[in-house]
Amino acid sequence: MSDVQIHGPVFDGRAEHALGAAADAAGDRAGAYVRDELGRIVDTEAPESTGYYSSRLTIQRAADTTIITDRGLAYGAWLEGTSRRNDHTRFKGHHHFRRVVQDLNDNDTVTGFLQEEIDKRRGELE
Repeated sequence: MSDVQIHGPVFDGRAEHALGAAADAAGDRAGAYVRDELGRIVDTEAPESTGYYSSRLTIQRAADTTIITDRGLAYGAWLEGTSRRNDHTRFKGHHHFRRVVQDLNDNDTVTGFLQEEIDKRRGELE
């Protein structure tokens, strides 16, 4: 009968830690990307923009979720087009959030962020 020795990053927890850290970092980068892209779009596409709305955009973390918020500005839903007020006016919203998230998904940006973060931690996985 022979003994089997199991060792390495998969078995001692280093791989799980490194991949978790990579996923968290990729989520943080995706959140920052969305916040920055929203700010850029709002400031350049909305001629009436004073910069106040984009200055209110923040990133919050809740467990494994990254949340981009305008800190509850009363007119945020109206600007996006998700308010009931949009139903009764000609203005149907800019749909900035939807467009930025769609762009993020279409271009596999988050996948790229995750791959870069895993590559940074490759030494921990060997």
